[in-house]
Amino acid sequence: MTQVLSQPPSVVTPEIVNEYYHIIKGVEPPVDASLFEIVAARYGVNWLGLWAMSIVETGWFTSAILKEKRNLFGLGAVDREPGEAASFLSLEEAAKAGAQHLAVYAGSPFVKDLAETAFVLPRTYQLLRWGWFGIVQTFGELGGKDKDGKIKWASNPDHGRQVENLISQVTQYAIGVQPEPKPVEPPKESLWVVILHGLKSVVPIVGKFFPPLALYSAAIYAVIDILIRIFG
Repeated sequence: MTQVLSQPPSVVTPEIVNEYYHIIKGVEPPVDASLFEIVAARYGVNWLGLWAMSIVETGWFTSAILKEKRNLFGLGAVDREPGEAASFLSLEEAAKAGAQHLAVYAGSPFVKDLAETAFVLPRTYQLLRWGWFGIVQTFGELGGKDKDGKIKWASNPDHGRQVENLISQVTQYAIGVQPEPKPVEPPKESLWVVILHGLKSVVPIVGKFFPPLALYSAAIYAVIDILIRIFG
């Protein structure tokens, strides 16, 4: 499973993720993947996982709370009162809130000592102080309850598996679209170079039958080497 406090493989870029969204949905993504990369870096969490969480929470950026409240992660919503979801001034603020919330759950050192005023949502600070700090290590754990009964992001126990599956699918897509490295072919020798190498190899053979040639073999080799450099 994917560690929350990690980074995606280098082949996974926001451009690739946006391309993947377009292939799946047939439209350009209403939320650019680069937004998740930017905010995740501030709090030490995996940006691809953060993006995947938002996709699962909003149904590929189509949910009512996203459209009406700019809420990317269902923050503030509970099963019995989904309409109580938090509202945000911008998608940037919503993404920041989600990254902070996830960082608390995963025990990121980037949020451990933040002041309450640094958090977008007061509830995120409360979770930090009330024992939710570091209750998960992987995205696959984000669902259901822990041994103490604390809900790990979503009450749906299948939530984490859905996020992990999406992370895997995008990563495999990113790997698959990378161009195959072209084999490096050795430079081809010109015809003249091939001929000169051939002459160089026959000099000692001819010298056995024509002794005077052997006396000048060193000079002949030197001339051939010069010609090879010229034509090579």
